[in-house]
Amino acid sequence: MDKDVTIILGEQEQGHVILTKQRLSFWGLGCNVIRFDDGNGIIDFLTILRDADFLFDRQYVVVASLSMPRMDGLEVLKAMKQDHDFKNIPVIMLTDGRGGVNIADCLDAGCDTILSLPLKKDAFMHAMVDIGVIQMSPSFS
Repeated sequence: MDKDVTIILGEQEQGHVILTKQRLSFWGLGCNVIRFDDGNGIIDFLTILRDADFLFDRQYVVVASLSMPRMDGLEVLKAMKQDHDFKNIPVIMLTDGRGGVNIADCLDAGCDTILSLPLKKDAFMHAMVDIGVIQMSPSFS
């Protein structure tokens, strides 16, 4: 990783948050994880970073649930893609299969990939490689 990476995790279910953080640590990803339980928190955080000139100090990846309250993952994605400073931040959408959001809508809105919960190592690591956050190492399995 060329820059420090911070994962902005949008997930309201505490169990999913704990499991996701445990898995990322177990998989050896040394990323910072900042969690928000609704989409408004994600957009507010990115706005604060931009206003303080910290947005470009590191690489951010938004990993957002499709089923968050107040502002769901699809709404976060659309807001990010409409903002000049946020539109190039990679977005990985998470689905637990319960939401009514159409996955095609997420792809049309510009998400980088959609993953099912609970996260699986191969799918997540390949998504991180595809968006250019990590390099595939020979020890990846």
